[in-house]
Amino acid sequence: QHFKSVHFRAPSLAERLAERPAMLYFVFHPEAVAVLVAHHMGRGEWVAQLPFFPPLQDGTALDVAECGRIIEELVGGPLPDLSVCSAGAWRMSAKVAQRMSVGPVHLLGDAAHQFPPAGAFGMNTGLQDAHNIAWKLAAVHHGSASERLLSSYDAERRPVAHANARL
Repeated sequence: QHFKSVHFRAPSLAERLAERPAMLYFVFHPEAVAVLVAHHMGRGEWVAQLPFFPPLQDGTALDVAECGRIIEELVGGPLPDLSVCSAGAWRMSAKVAQRMSVGPVHLLGDAAHQFPPAGAFGMNTGLQDAHNIAWKLAAVHHGSASERLLSSYDAERRPVAHANARL
Protein backbone atom coordinates (compact mmCIF):
# COMPACT_ATOMS: atom_id res chain seq x y z
CA GLN A 1 0.00 0.00 0.00
CA HIS A 2 1.31 3.41 -1.02
CA PHE A 3 0.30 6.71 0.53
CA LYS A 4 0.87 10.40 0.16
CA SER A 5 1.10 12.04 3.58
CA VAL A 6 -0.08 15.64 3.26
CA HIS A 7 0.53 18.12 6.08
CA PHE A 8 -1.80 21.08 5.71
CA ARG A 9 -3.30 24.01 7.58
CA ALA A 10 -6.98 24.88 7.33
CA PRO A 11 -8.42 26.50 10.50
CA SER A 12 -11.86 26.71 8.84
CA LEU A 13 -12.01 22.90 8.63
CA ALA A 14 -12.39 22.67 12.41
CA GLU A 15 -15.42 24.98 12.20
CA ARG A 16 -16.90 22.78 9.46
CA LEU A 17 -16.46 19.70 11.66
CA ALA A 18 -17.45 21.31 14.99
CA GLU A 19 -20.56 19.14 15.36
CA ARG A 20 -18.45 15.97 14.90
CA PRO A 21 -15.19 16.58 16.79
CA ALA A 22 -12.69 13.73 16.50
CA MET A 23 -9.01 13.06 16.02
CA LEU A 24 -9.41 10.72 13.02
CA TYR A 25 -11.83 11.12 10.14
CA PHE A 26 -12.16 8.25 7.67
CA VAL A 27 -13.44 9.73 4.43
CA PHE A 28 -14.99 7.64 1.64
CA HIS A 29 -15.70 9.82 -1.38
CA PRO A 30 -16.04 9.01 -5.11
CA GLU A 31 -12.95 11.18 -5.73
CA ALA A 32 -10.71 9.50 -3.14
CA VAL A 33 -10.49 7.60 0.10
CA ALA A 34 -8.50 9.22 2.91
CA VAL A 35 -7.82 9.47 6.57
CA LEU A 36 -7.75 12.99 7.98
CA VAL A 37 -5.79 13.32 11.20
CA ALA A 38 -6.45 16.37 13.39
CA HIS A 39 -3.04 17.26 14.80
CA HIS A 40 -4.24 20.50 16.39
CA MET A 41 -7.76 21.60 15.50
CA GLY A 42 -7.37 24.94 17.27
CA ARG A 43 -4.49 25.92 14.98
CA GLY A 44 -5.98 24.13 11.98
CA GLU A 45 -3.11 21.60 11.72
CA TRP A 46 -4.03 18.46 9.78
CA VAL A 47 -2.48 15.51 8.00
CA ALA A 48 -4.26 13.68 5.20
CA GLN A 49 -3.23 10.15 4.25
CA LEU A 50 -4.12 9.72 0.59
CA PRO A 51 -3.64 6.23 -0.87
CA PHE A 52 -2.47 5.72 -4.43
CA PHE A 53 -2.20 2.53 -6.39
CA PRO A 54 0.86 1.85 -8.58
CA PRO A 55 1.00 1.01 -11.42
CA LEU A 56 -2.49 2.45 -12.01
CA GLN A 57 -1.51 5.76 -10.41
CA ASP A 58 1.75 7.62 -10.22
CA GLY A 59 2.51 9.14 -6.82
CA THR A 60 4.34 12.05 -8.46
CA ALA A 61 1.02 13.16 -10.01
CA LEU A 62 -0.14 13.92 -6.46
CA ASP A 63 1.77 17.19 -6.23
CA VAL A 64 0.97 19.88 -3.65
CA ALA A 65 -1.71 21.52 -5.83
CA GLU A 66 -3.44 18.21 -6.63
CA CYS A 67 -3.35 17.18 -2.97
CA GLY A 68 -5.01 20.48 -2.02
CA ARG A 69 -7.70 19.97 -4.67
CA ILE A 70 -8.41 16.43 -3.42
CA ILE A 71 -8.60 17.58 0.22
CA GLU A 72 -11.16 20.25 -0.69
CA GLU A 73 -13.16 17.66 -2.60
CA LEU A 74 -13.03 15.26 0.37
CA VAL A 75 -14.30 17.84 2.86
CA GLY A 76 -17.17 19.01 0.67
CA GLY A 77 -15.90 22.19 -0.92
CA PRO A 78 -13.36 24.99 -0.92
CA LEU A 79 -11.31 25.82 2.16
CA PRO A 80 -10.35 29.48 1.68
CA ASP A 81 -7.54 29.20 4.24
CA LEU A 82 -6.09 25.89 2.95
CA SER A 83 -2.30 25.84 2.88
CA VAL A 84 -0.49 22.62 1.99
CA CYS A 85 2.79 22.62 3.94
CA SER A 86 4.27 19.40 2.59
CA ALA A 87 3.43 16.18 0.78
CA GLY A 88 5.56 13.05 0.85
CA ALA A 89 5.09 9.50 -0.37
CA TRP A 90 5.55 6.45 1.82
CA ARG A 91 4.91 2.74 1.54
CA MET A 92 3.21 0.74 4.27
CA SER A 93 5.32 -2.24 5.19
CA ALA A 94 6.36 -4.49 8.05
CA LYS A 95 9.91 -5.52 8.89
CA VAL A 96 11.47 -7.62 11.64
CA ALA A 97 15.17 -7.72 12.53
CA GLN A 98 17.01 -10.92 11.61
CA ARG A 99 18.13 -11.21 15.22
CA MET A 100 16.90 -9.41 18.30
CA SER A 101 19.89 -10.36 20.46
CA VAL A 102 23.60 -10.58 19.79
CA GLY A 103 25.71 -11.10 22.88
CA PRO A 104 24.97 -8.35 25.39
CA VAL A 105 22.99 -6.25 22.84
CA HIS A 106 19.19 -6.63 22.72
CA LEU A 107 16.92 -4.85 20.25
CA LEU A 108 13.37 -4.00 21.20
CA GLY A 109 10.54 -1.81 20.01
CA ASP A 110 11.05 0.11 16.78
CA ALA A 111 14.72 -0.93 16.65
CA ALA A 112 13.62 -4.58 16.38
CA HIS A 113 10.50 -4.31 14.22
CA GLN A 114 8.48 -1.93 12.10
CA PHE A 115 4.73 -2.31 11.60
CA PRO A 116 2.12 -0.30 9.70
CA PRO A 117 0.73 2.56 11.78
CA ALA A 118 -2.57 0.90 12.60
CA GLY A 119 -3.87 -1.14 15.49
CA ALA A 120 -1.01 -0.16 17.85
CA PHE A 121 0.84 -3.38 16.99
CA GLY A 122 4.20 -1.62 17.08
CA MET A 123 3.58 0.00 20.46
CA ASN A 124 2.14 -3.12 22.06
CA THR A 125 4.81 -5.42 20.67
CA GLY A 126 7.48 -2.99 21.84
CA LEU A 127 6.01 -2.82 25.35
CA GLN A 128 5.92 -6.60 25.51
CA ASP A 129 9.54 -6.71 24.30
CA ALA A 130 10.53 -4.31 27.08
CA HIS A 131 8.72 -6.35 29.72
CA ASN A 132 10.29 -9.59 28.49
CA ILE A 133 13.88 -8.31 28.54
CA ALA A 134 13.47 -6.17 31.69
CA TRP A 135 12.52 -8.99 34.03
CA LYS A 136 15.29 -11.16 32.59
CA LEU A 137 17.91 -8.44 33.04
CA ALA A 138 16.69 -7.86 36.60
CA ALA A 139 16.91 -11.58 37.40
CA VAL A 140 20.45 -11.79 36.04
CA HIS A 141 21.48 -8.56 37.78
CA HIS A 142 20.17 -9.76 41.16
CA GLY A 143 21.80 -13.16 40.75
CA SER A 144 18.61 -15.22 40.66
CA ALA A 145 19.27 -16.37 37.05
CA SER A 146 22.31 -17.00 34.89
CA GLU A 147 23.10 -14.97 31.79
CA ARG A 148 21.81 -17.90 29.72
CA LEU A 149 18.31 -16.65 30.49
CA LEU A 150 18.96 -13.62 28.25
CA SER A 151 19.43 -15.88 25.23
CA SER A 152 15.73 -16.80 25.41
CA TYR A 153 14.70 -13.23 24.49
CA ASP A 154 15.20 -13.64 20.73
CA ALA A 155 13.57 -17.08 20.65
CA GLU A 156 10.50 -15.76 22.48
CA ARG A 157 10.04 -12.31 20.95
CA ARG A 158 11.02 -12.63 17.28
CA PRO A 159 8.21 -15.14 16.50
CA VAL A 160 5.71 -12.73 18.09
CA ALA A 161 7.04 -9.87 15.96
CA HIS A 162 6.77 -12.01 12.80
CA ALA A 163 3.21 -13.01 13.70
CA ASN A 164 2.21 -9.38 14.27
CA ALA A 165 3.88 -8.34 11.00
CA ARG A 166 1.56 -10.72 9.14
CA LEU A 167 -1.61 -9.13 10.59
